[in-house]
Amino acid sequence: MTDTDIDALLFGLNSKNDEENGSNYEPSSEEDEEHAIADDDSEQTCEEEKDSGPSVRRPNIPCRPTTVTMLMSKNGREVWHTDPTVNGGRRRVLNVLKTAPGPTRYANRQVDMMRSSFELFIRKPLVEIICKWTNKEGKRACKDKWNDVTVEELYKVIGLMVLIGVYKSKNEDICQLWSLENGRPIFNKIMSRQRFQDVLRVVRFDDRRQHRSDDKLEPIRECFDLWVNTLQDGNGPGSMLTVDEVLVTFRGRCPFKQYILSKPGRYGIKFWILSDSNSSYVYNMETYIGKKPNAGREVNLGEKVVLDLLEGIDAAGRNVKCDNFFTSLSLAKKLLGKKNATVVRTA
Repeated sequence: MTDTDIDALLFGLNSKNDEENGSNYEPSSEEDEEHAIADDDSEQTCEEEKDSGPSVRRPNIPCRPTTVTMLMSKNGREVWHTDPTVNGGRRRVLNVLKTAPGPTRYANRQVDMMRSSFELFIRKPLVEIICKWTNKEGKRACKDKWNDVTVEELYKVIGLMVLIGVYKSKNEDICQLWSLENGRPIFNKIMSRQRFQDVLRVVRFDDRRQHRSDDKLEPIRECFDLWVNTLQDGNGPGSMLTVDEVLVTFRGRCPFKQYILSKPGRYGIKFWILSDSNSSYVYNMETYIGKKPNAGREVNLGEKVVLDLLEGIDAAGRNVKCDNFFTSLSLAKKLLGKKNATVVRTA
């Protein structure tokens, strides 16, 4: 076999004919080159499919629609889009958080040990109010047998109640907690059991003989508002906030006790909570005391709760997450217009 025959087998039969005819090589046009490249790619693809084994049928994946469909609301005033609008460029100045989340400067200056961190939330003015009305009630109930409770002693009572919760002993007999044989020694070292029970028996948050108004939360209103205001001083909110309801289990006597079948405790006191979505830190809260006397049906209660909880909170550039009870179109417009914040429905 000659060299010409080998070239004909490798490069095609046209090479032999070209040599015989003595024709020179002429480049093809751009259109011919594109067709040639496409043919080569298709041939290469077919060869790869043959080599890869049996063919597999691939599902038809629908392509993203290039046109956005607009939907009109029932009232004819709102327009909805099937695809979100994409706004390129930098983030708006109003959407940039100006305060860093986490402990505030006030908290960093005040906290240097465990006692100061506890007093950051249970402050002395709050304890002084409780101490004042507790001593007044103790003198009325026990006469001359009552020994005035001091601020330091009341701090110990609050600490013992927190410690009982830490040990998960709320259903345990109080005598068992102070038992010298089977109890916990720390309780006896802090305060005697008799003194602890005497203080809890007469503890008050205001003057009980004062004339009551229609506000069901009036007996603890001053102390509750004072304590809630301290929550925002300890920690700064992040970019994601959550609004939800919480039922604190309680089966005692209370004029605004609620019954919610879906909750584990069913009976208790309901609170509206504004917290950080990442750290679960509570920034604001309200107690649900029910409808006011002689009041009609409550309208837009969820919207009102969200706006009240965000009052005094720098919500600019932040997102509020809540369920369908709170979410509405009017709420989204008010948050975007007044607070420059957005809202997302969770369920």
